[in-house]
Amino acid sequence: MITPPPIFHTPVVLWSKLRVLTLSPFEEKGMACLRPILEVACNTLEELYLTNSTLGIDDQLPLAGLVDLSKLSRLRVFAIYPIIRCDEPGSTVIRDINTVLSTISASNTVTKLSFDFMICGEHPFGGCLDEDWEGIYDEVIRISSGKSLELDFYMALDKIMPEWEYYGEHELSKRIKGKATSLSGHPKIWTHFWNPSGAIQ
Repeated sequence: MITPPPIFHTPVVLWSKLRVLTLSPFEEKGMACLRPILEVACNTLEELYLTNSTLGIDDQLPLAGLVDLSKLSRLRVFAIYPIIRCDEPGSTVIRDINTVLSTISASNTVTKLSFDFMICGEHPFGGCLDEDWEGIYDEVIRISSGKSLELDFYMALDKIMPEWEYYGEHELSKRIKGKATSLSGHPKIWTHFWNPSGAIQ
């Protein structure tokens, strides 16, 4: 923000100086502004958080057509809050995210990726486990390209009562972590898996 000239009554944003941006990936109007903002802030933006959630809005927008990270030469942190519905066969939430990640250049400055998954559904969580988890790990490896990279995976179940333990929730976390075997050969990728009950190292 800068002090506005007298003709303005509110602070003015210099998008070309923007370093940190947070938007909700569920709000169509806000996300429609993202591409032009990234165009203007491509040389300065360092952190992009698509993490704000608005109460009552839980439809995942198709991000592949809205988010292009290819021109962000200084991007260090990318974080996103996706919702996966287990009762939706053929869900492509992860594939959509993979498409967004694929726009990050091989010669990038990214040092941290954070995914905060809200999983809606019950055991056996078929739609969730059928998502392209291997693909997201492959993109992480490509983005790291041998350099140090911090990867945070948060997984929470949408519960009526947060203190309840849902049948199979620990198995779900372990199975998703089990799909990350490709990361084991990349010691510079520091991976943290978090399930609803705490960290899985």
